[in-house]
Amino acid sequence: MDTYFKNGHIHGHFNKTRNDNFDEIGKIAAIKFLEQKNYKVNNFDKDKKENIIWNNTDLIATKDGQTFHIEASAKRWDLFKYVKSGVDVETRKLKYIRENVKSYILMCDYIKNNNNQFVCGNELLVIPMICLKKAQESCGQEFYGHGILSSEKFIEPEHGCIRVRKKCKKGLGQSNTIEDFYRIPYKYIIHYVATDDGIYKKIK
Repeated sequence: MDTYFKNGHIHGHFNKTRNDNFDEIGKIAAIKFLEQKNYKVNNFDKDKKENIIWNNTDLIATKDGQTFHIEASAKRWDLFKYVKSGVDVETRKLKYIRENVKSYILMCDYIKNNNNQFVCGNELLVIPMICLKKAQESCGQEFYGHGILSSEKFIEPEHGCIRVRKKCKKGLGQSNTIEDFYRIPYKYIIHYVATDDGIYKKIK
Protein backbone atom coordinates (compact mmCIF):
# COMPACT_ATOMS: atom_id res chain seq x y z
CA MET A 1 0.00 0.00 0.00
CA ASP A 2 1.33 3.46 -0.89
CA THR A 3 1.85 5.90 1.97
CA TYR A 4 2.21 9.62 2.50
CA PHE A 5 3.72 11.77 5.26
CA LYS A 6 1.60 14.47 6.92
CA ASN A 7 2.11 16.39 10.17
CA GLY A 8 4.73 13.91 11.32
CA HIS A 9 2.60 10.83 10.60
CA ILE A 10 2.83 8.11 7.97
CA HIS A 11 -0.58 7.25 6.54
CA GLY A 12 -1.73 4.76 3.93
CA HIS A 13 -3.29 6.27 0.82
CA PHE A 14 -6.94 5.53 0.15
CA ASN A 15 -7.05 1.96 -1.15
CA LYS A 16 -10.10 1.32 -3.32
CA THR A 17 -9.73 -2.46 -3.17
CA ARG A 18 -9.71 -2.51 0.63
CA ASN A 19 -12.50 0.06 0.79
CA ASP A 20 -14.70 -1.89 -1.61
CA ASN A 21 -14.23 -5.06 0.43
CA PHE A 22 -14.35 -3.79 4.00
CA ASP A 23 -16.13 -0.42 4.23
CA GLU A 24 -19.61 -1.89 3.91
CA ILE A 25 -18.76 -4.76 6.27
CA GLY A 26 -17.83 -2.34 9.05
CA LYS A 27 -20.97 -0.27 8.48
CA ILE A 28 -23.26 -3.31 8.45
CA ALA A 29 -21.91 -4.49 11.81
CA ALA A 30 -22.00 -0.99 13.35
CA ILE A 31 -25.58 -0.30 12.23
CA LYS A 32 -26.76 -3.71 13.40
CA PHE A 33 -25.18 -3.17 16.82
CA LEU A 34 -26.47 0.38 17.25
CA GLU A 35 -30.01 -0.45 16.18
CA GLN A 36 -30.06 -3.32 18.69
CA LYS A 37 -29.27 -0.67 21.32
CA ASN A 38 -32.18 1.48 20.05
CA TYR A 39 -30.10 4.19 18.38
CA LYS A 40 -31.32 5.97 15.26
CA VAL A 41 -28.49 5.67 12.73
CA ASN A 42 -27.77 7.68 9.57
CA ASN A 43 -24.90 7.80 7.11
CA PHE A 44 -22.67 10.80 7.77
CA ASP A 45 -19.77 10.42 5.33
CA LYS A 46 -21.46 11.43 2.06
CA ASP A 47 -23.36 14.45 0.80
CA LYS A 48 -26.62 14.42 -1.17
CA LYS A 49 -24.69 13.77 -4.37
CA GLU A 50 -22.90 10.77 -2.80
CA ASN A 51 -19.57 12.62 -2.66
CA ILE A 52 -17.39 11.48 0.24
CA ILE A 53 -17.00 13.94 3.12
CA TRP A 54 -13.50 13.00 4.20
CA ASN A 55 -13.59 14.71 7.60
CA ASN A 56 -16.83 13.10 8.78
CA THR A 57 -17.22 9.75 10.47
CA ASP A 58 -19.09 7.01 8.65
CA LEU A 59 -22.24 7.26 10.75
CA ILE A 60 -24.11 9.50 13.14
CA ALA A 61 -26.22 7.96 15.89
CA THR A 62 -28.83 9.60 18.11
CA LYS A 63 -30.67 8.44 21.22
CA ASP A 64 -32.48 10.27 24.02
CA GLY A 65 -31.43 13.65 22.65
CA GLN A 66 -27.74 12.74 22.48
CA THR A 67 -25.66 12.63 19.30
CA PHE A 68 -22.68 10.34 18.71
CA HIS A 69 -20.23 10.22 15.82
CA ILE A 70 -19.40 6.66 14.78
CA GLU A 71 -16.50 5.47 12.64
CA ALA A 72 -17.00 1.90 11.42
CA SER A 73 -14.00 -0.37 11.01
CA ALA A 74 -13.29 -3.98 10.10
CA LYS A 75 -10.19 -6.00 11.02
CA ARG A 76 -9.13 -9.55 10.21
CA TRP A 77 -10.63 -12.15 12.53
CA ASP A 78 -7.20 -13.51 13.54
CA LEU A 79 -6.13 -10.10 14.91
CA PHE A 80 -8.84 -10.27 17.55
CA LYS A 81 -6.84 -12.82 19.56
CA TYR A 82 -4.42 -9.98 20.37
CA VAL A 83 -6.96 -7.39 21.57
CA LYS A 84 -6.06 -7.83 25.25
CA SER A 85 -2.60 -6.53 24.37
CA GLY A 86 -4.13 -3.38 22.88
CA VAL A 87 -5.98 -2.44 19.70
CA ASP A 88 -4.33 -0.45 16.91
CA VAL A 89 -6.24 2.36 15.19
CA GLU A 90 -4.86 4.39 12.27
CA THR A 91 -3.67 7.81 13.48
CA ARG A 92 -5.51 9.50 10.60
CA LYS A 93 -8.78 8.79 12.44
CA LEU A 94 -7.87 11.49 14.98
CA LYS A 95 -9.33 14.03 12.51
CA TYR A 96 -12.85 12.80 13.28
CA ILE A 97 -12.90 14.10 16.85
CA ARG A 98 -15.14 17.12 17.44
CA GLU A 99 -15.48 19.26 20.53
CA ASN A 100 -18.51 18.46 22.70
CA VAL A 101 -19.48 15.41 20.59
CA LYS A 102 -18.77 11.90 21.81
CA SER A 103 -17.08 9.82 19.12
CA TYR A 104 -16.45 6.09 18.94
CA ILE A 105 -14.85 3.56 16.64
CA LEU A 106 -16.92 0.40 16.21
CA MET A 107 -14.53 -2.29 15.03
CA CYS A 108 -15.84 -5.67 13.88
CA ASP A 109 -13.94 -8.71 12.71
CA TYR A 110 -14.27 -9.98 9.16
CA ILE A 111 -14.05 -13.53 7.86
CA LYS A 112 -14.40 -15.35 4.55
CA ASN A 113 -17.61 -17.29 4.00
CA ASN A 114 -18.06 -20.52 2.05
CA ASN A 115 -18.28 -18.50 -1.18
CA ASN A 116 -14.86 -16.96 -0.48
CA GLN A 117 -16.42 -13.55 0.19
CA PHE A 118 -15.52 -11.24 3.07
CA VAL A 119 -18.35 -10.89 5.60
CA CYS A 120 -18.86 -9.72 9.20
CA GLY A 121 -17.70 -12.03 11.95
CA ASN A 122 -19.28 -12.12 15.40
CA GLU A 123 -17.01 -9.83 17.44
CA LEU A 124 -17.24 -6.07 17.90
CA LEU A 125 -15.19 -3.54 19.86
CA VAL A 126 -16.35 -0.11 21.02
CA ILE A 127 -13.34 2.21 21.23
CA PRO A 128 -13.70 5.77 22.62
CA MET A 129 -11.99 8.23 20.30
CA ILE A 130 -10.89 10.30 23.27
CA CYS A 131 -8.22 7.61 23.71
CA LEU A 132 -6.70 8.60 20.36
CA LYS A 133 -6.50 12.20 21.51
CA LYS A 134 -4.84 11.16 24.79
CA ALA A 135 -2.24 9.15 22.88
CA GLN A 136 -1.40 12.05 20.57
CA GLU A 137 -1.24 14.62 23.37
CA SER A 138 1.08 12.45 25.45
CA CYS A 139 3.34 11.08 22.70
CA GLY A 140 3.45 13.95 20.20
CA GLN A 141 6.03 13.04 17.55
CA GLU A 142 7.47 10.16 19.59
CA PHE A 143 6.38 6.58 18.93
CA TYR A 144 6.82 2.99 20.01
CA GLY A 145 8.29 0.87 17.24
CA HIS A 146 6.55 -2.44 16.62
CA GLY A 147 9.05 -4.47 14.59
CA ILE A 148 11.14 -1.36 14.03
CA LEU A 149 13.15 0.91 16.34
CA SER A 150 11.19 3.20 18.66
CA SER A 151 11.86 6.92 18.46
CA GLU A 152 14.71 8.06 20.69
CA LYS A 153 12.61 9.94 23.26
CA PHE A 154 9.56 7.67 23.43
CA ILE A 155 8.21 7.18 26.96
CA GLU A 156 4.97 5.29 27.56
CA PRO A 157 2.45 7.54 29.36
CA GLU A 158 0.82 6.29 32.54
CA HIS A 159 -2.59 5.89 30.87
CA GLY A 160 -1.09 3.49 28.32
CA CYS A 161 -2.55 5.01 25.13
CA ILE A 162 0.43 5.26 22.82
CA ARG A 163 1.48 6.07 19.30
CA VAL A 164 2.87 3.07 17.37
CA ARG A 165 4.80 2.85 14.12
CA LYS A 166 4.84 -0.58 12.51
CA LYS A 167 5.07 -2.56 9.29
CA CYS A 168 1.77 -3.74 7.84
CA LYS A 169 2.74 -7.14 6.48
CA LYS A 170 -0.51 -9.02 6.02
CA GLY A 171 -3.97 -8.35 4.72
CA LEU A 172 -5.54 -7.46 1.41
CA GLY A 173 -3.58 -4.76 -0.42
CA GLN A 174 -0.84 -4.51 2.23
CA SER A 175 2.81 -4.94 1.31
CA ASN A 176 5.08 -4.47 4.34
CA THR A 177 4.69 -0.68 4.37
CA ILE A 178 5.33 1.35 7.53
CA GLU A 179 2.33 3.23 8.95
CA ASP A 180 1.35 5.03 12.16
CA PHE A 181 -1.29 3.90 14.64
CA TYR A 182 -2.55 4.60 18.13
CA ARG A 183 -2.56 1.55 20.40
CA ILE A 184 -5.47 1.63 22.84
CA PRO A 185 -5.35 -0.60 25.95
CA TYR A 186 -8.09 -3.22 26.26
CA LYS A 187 -9.18 -1.76 29.61
CA TYR A 188 -10.71 1.25 27.81
CA ILE A 189 -12.57 -0.88 25.24
CA ILE A 190 -16.00 -2.55 25.45
CA HIS A 191 -15.99 -5.99 23.83
CA TYR A 192 -19.10 -7.66 22.41
CA VAL A 193 -19.69 -11.05 20.81
CA ALA A 194 -22.78 -11.89 18.76
CA THR A 195 -24.73 -14.98 19.78
CA ASP A 196 -26.04 -17.52 17.27
CA ASP A 197 -29.18 -15.42 16.84
CA GLY A 198 -27.11 -12.34 16.00
CA ILE A 199 -27.62 -10.44 19.27
CA TYR A 200 -24.52 -8.64 20.55
CA LYS A 201 -23.73 -9.53 24.17
CA LYS A 202 -21.12 -7.67 26.21
CA ILE A 203 -18.29 -9.91 27.40
CA LYS A 204 -16.09 -7.16 28.82
